[in-house]
Amino acid sequence: MRTSLALAGLMLLSLAGCAPQVERGPLTLPNQPSDFPSELYRAAAQRGQPVYRLDASRSIAVIRVYRGGRMAKLGHDHVVASHQVQGLILWQSDWRARRADLFVPLAALTVDEAELRRQYSLTTQPSERDIEGTRNNMLNKTLRVNDNPFVTLQLQPLSGALPQMSVQVEISLNGVTRRKQVEVKVEELQGALGFSGAFKLKQTEFGLEPYSLLGGLLRVEDEVDIDFDLTAVRL
Repeated sequence: MRTSLALAGLMLLSLAGCAPQVERGPLTLPNQPSDFPSELYRAAAQRGQPVYRLDASRSIAVIRVYRGGRMAKLGHDHVVASHQVQGLILWQSDWRARRADLFVPLAALTVDEAELRRQYSLTTQPSERDIEGTRNNMLNKTLRVNDNPFVTLQLQPLSGALPQMSVQVEISLNGVTRRKQVEVKVEELQGALGFSGAFKLKQTEFGLEPYSLLGGLLRVEDEVDIDFDLTAVRL
């Protein structure tokens, strides 16, 4: 009986060793844009190159939007946030070969979370109705998310001196692509990478019309401030 079990075990091991290897599928992300370059990262991973994936639960991007116009005192500054920044990063030893591709689903943006308003020391307090109205105007009138569901970002390093890196960020939104040079602080952690930084952009650079009322007497300023704090884990 023991001999039969041993033979059966050897046969199973032999069959397992002869079984064809299943090819690793594309590194797809939930609800990613149709043109997201998953295959590039899949090929890199198959070559044994270090590929990282953003951990949305440990990442945030914050956009600060400011009131303007002669009646600005009647309005509020706002803090908009994404807790669903997603993307992949190729982190080569040669910094010139590094790359990151990120995207943000715009429909999931939040407006005026209480903790973020406290963190950024915003002095006024919009009502729940104000907050909902601001979010609806932002998504439907300014960003037009039904036509523009994502903002996508491609990052290429311009220098490799850690912990501070100079990065070229190619931002695509509303069918328009613009390039920004951004200073990014990088932390190399065990099995993870941390990225943080800040930059400014103007909505009109992307063909977006900042929301306004009363002929511009109360309006949203064109320029916004963006802060990000992202964590990526190695696959």
